[in-house]
Amino acid sequence: MANINIKLSQNMVNANYQQLIKSPPTNGSLGTLFDVFPKLGAQWARDHAYYSALDFGGDQARFSFPDGASMTYTGLVLEDPYAAAGKASATKLSLYYSGVMSIVEGGQFNFNYANTTINGANSVSITPTSVLLNDLSFSTLLPAYSPSYDPVTGNVYITVKGAIRGDINGNNVGTISKVTATADKYIASTTVEGNFNLSSNSNSVAQGLSKSSVSGVMSSSVTEYYDGSYNRITGVSVSLSANQQIDEKLLADESSFAGADVISVDLPGVMYSDYLIASGAGADLITVNGGGGRLHVNAGSGNDAINVGTGNHNIDGGTGMDTVIMAGNASNFAITPVGSAFQLRVKSNGDIDSLFNVERLQFSDKSIALDINGTAGQAYRLYQAAFGRKPDLEGLGYWIKDMDKGSSLTTVAAGFFQSAEFQKLYGANPSTTTLITNFYQNVLHRAPDQAGFDYWNNQLSKGQITAAGALASFCESTENQAQVIGTIQNGIEFKLWLG
Repeated sequence: MANINIKLSQNMVNANYQQLIKSPPTNGSLGTLFDVFPKLGAQWARDHAYYSALDFGGDQARFSFPDGASMTYTGLVLEDPYAAAGKASATKLSLYYSGVMSIVEGGQFNFNYANTTINGANSVSITPTSVLLNDLSFSTLLPAYSPSYDPVTGNVYITVKGAIRGDINGNNVGTISKVTATADKYIASTTVEGNFNLSSNSNSVAQGLSKSSVSGVMSSSVTEYYDGSYNRITGVSVSLSANQQIDEKLLADESSFAGADVISVDLPGVMYSDYLIASGAGADLITVNGGGGRLHVNAGSGNDAINVGTGNHNIDGGTGMDTVIMAGNASNFAITPVGSAFQLRVKSNGDIDSLFNVERLQFSDKSIALDINGTAGQAYRLYQAAFGRKPDLEGLGYWIKDMDKGSSLTTVAAGFFQSAEFQKLYGANPSTTTLITNFYQNVLHRAPDQAGFDYWNNQLSKGQITAAGALASFCESTENQAQVIGTIQNGIEFKLWLG
């Protein structure tokens, strides 16, 4: 079951839009995020080809560079501590450049080393042979006056968890299970979890010749903003293709949502892209508010409940018995049929919600059925055919619920025969003539013509149709439907039966 809770302020939406404008289209994908590491690693290697000092003690070796930067191996083990050259391993590599950046990588680092001489000075050369990374972290350490300092986010901090193998040729393959990012400003934290496969070549990525490929299944994505906005997606199983962005477009993929999902999206009045919630199968609980006419719902299959707040929305309930819930009394809204759909207008501000495949409307003070050609319409027409009157709200609610649960129109008609009102009008054991005459009077407001009477009398007398079946047929006759359509075309009020 997916649990999605999104609330964005206008300032946050504007800032996101500005970031998108100045960043490349792949910004936001896990592959682009991972590209940071080989690019920075290559830059580090170019800028720090020669160290100025080496401090070696215990299981640690620290290389210092003329610009104040340092590279430290921790958990260091030399295969032969007394050899001038050989193999070594370490469990942690730290690159630190004050006022610029920090990179920390944990796992297993294997490399060859050799004592050598450069320009007459003793030195040590290191040649990596393989690596297994379990965690990587990157931080920018820029002062606010630096040209590279991002005024929107400030310094950023990224951590990657997984199992990634690299070889001497720069090839990287493995899995990523968790990515976390924070910033001094703008984004308080963002965490993406799942099971992702990574493939890249550090040398090619560093030269801009390729990009890291990260694909797999995301189980959660949670972002918290400093201004109180948030984007929380949990309990999902979302397939991400290589370089796919993690953004609002994920909500439009109904294959990701197949349970009884709980989805709430609250957006400001000005949006720069559409938000479509495609909740797929299951009995979903959906809440939408705001969005400036760009927040819409496709509820898919299942009996869904959709809470609708301010703004203009297109709500498609899909299949199943779907209910739109509005805050406020019914008198605050105007319901208008438009083709096979309905428009719901807020009288106070003109907001319009377009409802497609929505069967029920729930207001604070009353319930309205929109399925005038479905069970609610049949139940309403049955009252007209049987009793020649409009239904009472409570009785109508009872029979609507009964039919929603699967009872056929004929079964419900048989139930009418047991009512006190029916027996008062027709008698406890009405004759065929009484039934036919009353059905004609209630539906056509006249006595039956001889041909019509003979037809129904023959059907009933020979048992080719039951009395309840005949009532159901009169109920759905063209005449009866034409008689009541003017009354029910804007919906049918009923009292929700809770029994």
